Amino acid sequence: MNFCPKCGFKLPEYSNFCSNCGTDLCSLNNNTNSNITYNNNSNSTTVAICAIISLMFPIIGIVLFFVFRRTDPHVAHVVNICTWISFLIALFICFICLFLASTI
Repeated sequence: MNFCPKCGFKLPEYSNFCSNCGTDLCSLNNNTNSNITYNNNSNSTTVAICAIISLMFPIIGIVLFFVFRRTDPHVAHVVNICTWISFLIALFICFICLFLASTI
């Protein structure tokens, strides 16, 4: 239950006008909601940090692949497989971070 901000009369939940004094509750709600500012910077910063950290591992794997490609092909093959696995894990982590940031 809501109360009229002008006269204090008890109002039904979805009323647009006060039945006691006639105050327009829609215009009051619009004015109060326009003063509210939302701070989503912390969510976007968290997602950016999570994405950067999770994408570092595939980048390191690509560099190691090119380092070992000519000297030790077996190690390069293992690094290549690990790079793809870490890339898929990084994508999964980024999607989880985006999902969590959108629900908070």
